[in-house]
Amino acid sequence: MFKSVIFDMDGVLVNTEPIHFRMYQEFFRELGMELSYEIYAPCIGSTTERLRGILLDVYGVDIRAEENWARIREHEAAIIARDGYGEIPGIREFILDLKNHGIRLAVASSSYYELIIRTLKAVGLYEYFDKIVSGADVKHPKPAPDVFQKAMKELGVKPEECVIVEDSANGVRAAKAAGAACMGFYNPDSGNQDLSLADIIVEGFEEVDWAFAGKVHHRAFRIPVTLADDVPLAQEGDVRLRLREMKKEDFEAVHSMYGEPEALRYMPSFFSGEDHRAFFNSYVDHMYQFYDFGMYVLEHPVTGELIGHVGLDVTETGTGNASVCLGYLIRRPWQGRGLAFLASLRVLQYARDTLKLSRVEICVHPENQASLAVAAKLSGAFGDFVFLAKSQ
Repeated sequence: MFKSVIFDMDGVLVNTEPIHFRMYQEFFRELGMELSYEIYAPCIGSTTERLRGILLDVYGVDIRAEENWARIREHEAAIIARDGYGEIPGIREFILDLKNHGIRLAVASSSYYELIIRTLKAVGLYEYFDKIVSGADVKHPKPAPDVFQKAMKELGVKPEECVIVEDSANGVRAAKAAGAACMGFYNPDSGNQDLSLADIIVEGFEEVDWAFAGKVHHRAFRIPVTLADDVPLAQEGDVRLRLREMKKEDFEAVHSMYGEPEALRYMPSFFSGEDHRAFFNSYVDHMYQFYDFGMYVLEHPVTGELIGHVGLDVTETGTGNASVCLGYLIRRPWQGRGLAFLASLRVLQYARDTLKLSRVEICVHPENQASLAVAAKLSGAFGDFVFLAKSQ
C-alpha cells in the first residue's frame, strides 16, 4: 500500500545546489584557489562531511574549521539575499496533493538539520512535512540507505509503502538500497547525475501528482493499478466490480476466457495454450511499464472471479501506421448487463484524461452486432476521440 513520500531537499524541493557550489567557489577564490566542479560534483547528494574530507585531501583546506565555515556561511547568505531561494516549479502543488490524499511526508537530506529547517521555512514548505531527518545524524551518508531508513522508521512505514524523490546518483542509489520505490528528478542544475537506477525519471513536477506517485509505487512493486473499483453490476444490488491491470496469476482465467466458443466466434484465440504463458508473463511485466496501459480485467470483489476484460493495445493499421485500439470481452454468463460499455467507458476516460491520447480506435468484427452497438454508444459519448474500425 502506498503510504508515504520522502523528499531529498537540495535540488528537489529547493534549487540549492547552484547556491552551494557558488558559496564554496567564492570562498576558495578568496584563498586564491579555483574549486573544480569535477571535484565537487561527486559529493552532490551526500553530506558536508564527505565534501569536507575530499576538499581537505585535494586542497588542504578544512571547510568546517570555525573561521572558514563562518566565511562560507557569509557567502551563502549574500547569494540568497541577492538571488533568493529557487523553489522547484510544481513541487508545492505536488506536496499539497499528497497531503490532501493522506500521504505522510518526510524530508531526508544530507544537509545539517538546522540548515534544512531554515531553508524549508524560508520557502514556506516546512509545515507540510511530518518528519525531517538529516544525513549528519546517521552513521553512513548517501549512497548508503541510512538516512532514508531513519526517515521511514520515524514515519512508521515500511520500504514497500514508500516512494523517495531524488535528484542525485548518490540519492537514487541510497533510495534503492533502502528498498523503496524511487522517482528520479532530472535537475540540470544538479550536474550530470546518473539516475538510471530510479524506477522512473521526471523532468519536472508540473504534471506530477498523488495519482502519478501512486503509479510509480505500484510499478516498482509490481502491484496492478486499479482504474476503477465502482463498476456497477446490474441485478446484484450494491456489488461494484474492480477494473484493474492484469497480473501473472490471471493467466488460467484469461486463457479460459479466450477459449470460450462465443469469444472464438469473433476473434482469434489470443492465449491459445501453455506455450503462451511466457508471453503472458512478459506482457504483464513490460506492457504497462512501457505504454502505461494494457489489458484490464473486471474482477468480482467477493468471489474474485474474472468476469471479462477491456483493454488498449498498439496495433499496426493498414496504412502501416500504429494506432491505439480498444477491445473488450465479457464472459457469457455476465453478458447483457452493460458491463462492456461501463468498463470501456472507464478505460477511454483514462486514455483521454490521464494518458492524453489523441484518438482510440474500436475494432469490432462486422458480424458482432452486440459489440457494434456498444462501440456506437461509446463513439457517441466521446465524439472524435473514438473511431469505429470494423475488423475482418
